[in-house]
Amino acid sequence: MDEIRKHWGLLDGLLHGAAAQISSSPGYPEVAEYLSHNEFELALRALERIGATTSVNRDYWRNLRKAANAMEISTYYPALLTGRTVQRVLVFRADDVDAAWVNELTLPIVAFSAFLELSDGELVRISPCEVELPERYPALGLELKTCTPAALRYLRTDGQAVDAVPLEEAISGSPSTITGIEASDPLGHDAVSQYSIVTDTGLRLIFRHMMPPMTLGIRVESSYVATASPAIDGIP
Repeated sequence: MDEIRKHWGLLDGLLHGAAAQISSSPGYPEVAEYLSHNEFELALRALERIGATTSVNRDYWRNLRKAANAMEISTYYPALLTGRTVQRVLVFRADDVDAAWVNELTLPIVAFSAFLELSDGELVRISPCEVELPERYPALGLELKTCTPAALRYLRTDGQAVDAVPLEEAISGSPSTITGIEASDPLGHDAVSQYSIVTDTGLRLIFRHMMPPMTLGIRVESSYVATASPAIDGIP
C-alpha cells in the first residue's frame, strides 16, 4: 500500500506541475477534475491535448514524459527533441505510392516508419497512426515513441527478417543537432499529421502521414534556412 501511495504521489506531483502552466486555459477544469479522482492517464491525455495549443515550456513536456514513463506508457514529445543530436535517420522503406493515391500531399520517399538515432543512444520512432477524436471517426496522425534497437528489425509473414536502413538522402547532413521542430495538420483532420525538423547542418526533414492510410511520407531538403525560429505550437 505504501508503494501505491508513493507511486500516486509521484504522478500527482508531476501532473499538477504541468497543470500549473495551463491554469488559465479553458481546459484546466477538465484536468483538475481528473486529478481530483486520481484518473492520471486521462489527465495526461488532456494535458497533452491542451499543451499542443497553449504556450508552455520544456518543463511541461518533461513532467508529462516522466509521468508517462511511470505509467509505462510509451510516448515522446516533439518539444523535447530540440537541442538533441541525431546520429542517423533509419527507415523501413516501402514501394512507391500507387498512382491512384498520388496527390499534392504525396512526398517522394515512402516508408512504414522512421527512426531518429540520437547521440546518447536513445531511439525515437516516428510512425503513422490513428488519433481518437471525441464523437468522430479517428483522424490520421503521427506518433513519436521511444523504442529499443529490437524495433529496427521485423519478421515478415514468410519468416524473413527485414532491417531498417539508413535514410540515404540524409546521410550527408549527419550527424546534426535539431534546432527546431514544427507540427502541422496538412490533412486537415484536427490532428498533427506532419513534423518538420530543422537541423544545424541545413537539413529539413519532413515526415507526413499521407494516403493511403498508415503510410509515412518523407522529404529531405538540404541547405534549408528557416525564416523564423522554428517552434512547435508556441514552444520556444
